[in-house]
Amino acid sequence: MWGSGRRGGRPHRDEKQATQCGPGATPLAYRKSSPGTLSSATLFVCKGEQDTRDCGDRVLMTNWGLG
Repeated sequence: MWGSGRRGGRPHRDEKQATQCGPGATPLAYRKSSPGTLSSATLFVCKGEQDTRDCGDRVLMTNWGLG
């Protein structure tokens, strides 16, 4: 799973958040690591671990109340 966020209206680069090897599903909790102005995040799943060239649809997470 990869993610990117917006802080102060500016996008941040894509970052790998988690890896799963093999079939199946694994629960994942996503939370910010420090206080700030993160206003939204986009999460997406990609094939492979090196880059974001082969990814599924991005899911926009907003209104988290993160300040």
